[in-house]
Amino acid sequence: MALKVSHFVGSDTWIIDSGASDHMTYDKSFFTELSPPPVSYVTNANGEAFPVLGSGSVRITPTLELHNVLYVPDLSHHLISVPQLNTESKCSVTFYPMYVMFQDLLTRELIGRGYLRGRLFHLDQTYAGEKPGAPSRAALTLNSDKLSEVWLWHRRLGHPSFSLMRKTMPTLFIGVDESVLHCETCVLAKSHRATYSPSISNKSVIPFELIHSDVWGPSREPTVSGMRYFVLFIDDCTRLTWVTLLKTKDEVFPAFQTFRTLVQTQYHSTIKVLRSDNGGEYVNHVFQEFFKAHGIVHQTTCPQTPEQNGVSERKNRHLLDMARALLFSAHMPKYLWGDAILASSHLINRLPSSVLHGKIPFAVLASHVSLSSFHNLPARVFGCVVFVHIPKNQRSKLDARALKCVFVGYGGYQKGYKCYHPPTRKYYVTMDVTFFEDMSYFSSSDTALQGENSFFEELYHGEGRRNQKAKEKSHRQEIF
Repeated sequence: MALKVSHFVGSDTWIIDSGASDHMTYDKSFFTELSPPPVSYVTNANGEAFPVLGSGSVRITPTLELHNVLYVPDLSHHLISVPQLNTESKCSVTFYPMYVMFQDLLTRELIGRGYLRGRLFHLDQTYAGEKPGAPSRAALTLNSDKLSEVWLWHRRLGHPSFSLMRKTMPTLFIGVDESVLHCETCVLAKSHRATYSPSISNKSVIPFELIHSDVWGPSREPTVSGMRYFVLFIDDCTRLTWVTLLKTKDEVFPAFQTFRTLVQTQYHSTIKVLRSDNGGEYVNHVFQEFFKAHGIVHQTTCPQTPEQNGVSERKNRHLLDMARALLFSAHMPKYLWGDAILASSHLINRLPSSVLHGKIPFAVLASHVSLSSFHNLPARVFGCVVFVHIPKNQRSKLDARALKCVFVGYGGYQKGYKCYHPPTRKYYVTMDVTFFEDMSYFSSSDTALQGENSFFEELYHGEGRRNQKAKEKSHRQEIF
């Protein structure tokens, strides 16, 4: 069978045809050598016959070569026969609503693809056929709904890298070229110099045996509840992170006591080692007496060696990177930085980690202990408009039935979404919500993007300078 379309005259497009019996082309220049054809003519669906003047091999892209292609001068299109491609080229062909993929059956590599135009699938000859270093434009031809879904999940998950998203949701990226996906918010929020390369050869194999900890702050802008610091507790085995917001550094010790009790009660485990820097919030009489009483080893970094506490330093940076991205993309005011940090921790604990070889921290913990109180909520776009339902006893019959708020995270110990109402400065944690994810609560005029960047950078580097001075004063040296 052959295809002849009257309104296509001498088109260079290759049509992917599941009904064609053979590969066919009208262009003799494609062949390096012609052999006698196996048939003398081919017919179309109307019974019209077309003479075949030869056959041979044609390479249409660097990764896709067709064999036994018929030379039919009277055709109006080049045809790729799906049955012949399956049998002769050892290639599988998978059709989707808007595109088609070719995959080598032996190597499982994608060797070609095509897109729906009108009612026919056309081969994308730019795929694997571009010169090295040339930017691919393949993703630009995708259906707009497909790309919109990729960008929506990118915002919902706190602006993770697209390579990480591909590992988490591979079906979402079928036919999507990552090289054309660029997020300005990610560049503004995550730009860094080259960093110390971590070593994970000595990673703990039992949850909660080794805990890494670090303190960030103070923030020049307090949160709604007056918090200016946060402390991290990171399990070395699972890389799960717990974040506690603090008003002062004096609250680090009570926060550690609360965390230790949580580990003992919920996970039936015992903390054996706490690793931190030499900050005064850790190296003090109260902490040291507590360690002695409970048999906990306190490992501290050597002077001028912050990489010995690299797990905490990198997690600290990861949290700040994501928090900046969440704040920037939604034009959030400075005082909501605490909610951005907590939301970032929630998302990072539920995303694959390269240190865990692509596993999710909560999934790794679940393989060791029971997670009876663990709740999963569908991710939503941080900073979007959310309408919180108002109960009957809090409104009259003519009052509005919902309150317009801003989405700021997930309930820590309640199964609900955390929403904030700026006019009254009140928080709500509830499941009775309606999201408008394509609408930010705050406009770009409410806060300056670069101003937020400078704010966080100054806080981060300012805290680093203060911590460095404190470490230089300490003469404590413990090698671990």
